[in-house]
Amino acid sequence: MEVMSDPTTAGLRQHGKQAMRLALVGIARDLLNTEGLGRLSTRRIAQQAGTSTTAIYSLFGGKDGLMEALYLDGFDRLEAALRAVPTGGTDPPLQRIVALNRQYRAFALQHPQDYAVMFERGIPGFQPTAAAQLRAWQSLQPLIQRIREAQASGALLHHPCEDLAMKLWVATHGVVSLELAGYFPERLEAQAMHDRLIQELLGPEAADTGR
Repeated sequence: MEVMSDPTTAGLRQHGKQAMRLALVGIARDLLNTEGLGRLSTRRIAQQAGTSTTAIYSLFGGKDGLMEALYLDGFDRLEAALRAVPTGGTDPPLQRIVALNRQYRAFALQHPQDYAVMFERGIPGFQPTAAAQLRAWQSLQPLIQRIREAQASGALLHHPCEDLAMKLWVATHGVVSLELAGYFPERLEAQAMHDRLIQELLGPEAADTGR
């Protein structure tokens, strides 16, 4: 006799798988931040989770799948941090763009190990898929939205929106990468350089950034 599939049971099973995926990504992130990239192995993650490496292969297809989930988790949290920047109030549109770029830098400085996974190819042999890299670009949607708002107010009309977003990303990423590598001995020096680059890209209207 054919056994009918129970949609409720299937849903619970899928919910359990998703919960396990999230738990394993969380453990990987904790290990990354407490013990560094050198301890980020499937065996170590499975050990911390109280499971076997078979579970990782079943849920992610192997280490690369888990590392891509960790990579994407970083961009999810980066986008959440950018969206947490207040968008209302009386701040001029250009200053809101400055605030978003400062938030990006703050995220990188607060989460250097995550940043290494996201941008520095910190995991040997791991290469994110094209779909994952597209997601990385999409995490900048809050910045693109602020640029469009500035353009709607009459500012930045000479800049193509996504082109300017990429330039701002490159400028902020460049400063942050050098800062994390120790090339700015003083944090205030890096902040000043970052603000200056953003101001030059946005123009003189962004000069008053409330420093």
